[in-house]
Amino acid sequence: MRILYGVQATGNGHLSRAIEFYPIMCKYADVDVLVSGIQGDLELNFPVKYTHHGLSFIFGKTGKINYWKTARTLKPIRFIIDVFRLNLKDYDLIVSDFEPIATWAAGRVDVERVGLSHQASFLSAKTPRPTKKGFFGELLFRKFAPVDRYVGLHYQSYDDNIYTPVVRKEILDL
Repeated sequence: MRILYGVQATGNGHLSRAIEFYPIMCKYADVDVLVSGIQGDLELNFPVKYTHHGLSFIFGKTGKINYWKTARTLKPIRFIIDVFRLNLKDYDLIVSDFEPIATWAAGRVDVERVGLSHQASFLSAKTPRPTKKGFFGELLFRKFAPVDRYVGLHYQSYDDNIYTPVVRKEILDL
């Protein structure tokens, strides 16, 4: 089996998970990695086959998305070109940690997409939401990196396919 593992590089949470998940996936399949985004700081200890500008969110001082700064970094034409140029003919499965280029490209050519992320946990109706749901946030969970199936990672297992967070081994060993 050949897997393309798409990892979002907005911050380091997705990259941290990749450091733990990549070697596990490699035990069961041939895995190539695609990283997109402009804000990852972690050094990955495995080969990255594809790197793209992608779609990154810029966060403000309060931890919320700064929409103005995010809009200034977006390159929508480049994103569309990357989606259409990504050749997935050699892959049986896309595993995405909220990475949009691989999932949108897979949707074009009908390769199965599995989401493996914190954001995927919000695809379940059982995951708690604020009293007032944000339209943009809900749209983002469903459309930013669309998947066919998902495994969510959250602070509690709210549903059968939602598990507790992944913590890097080096942190656990402290």
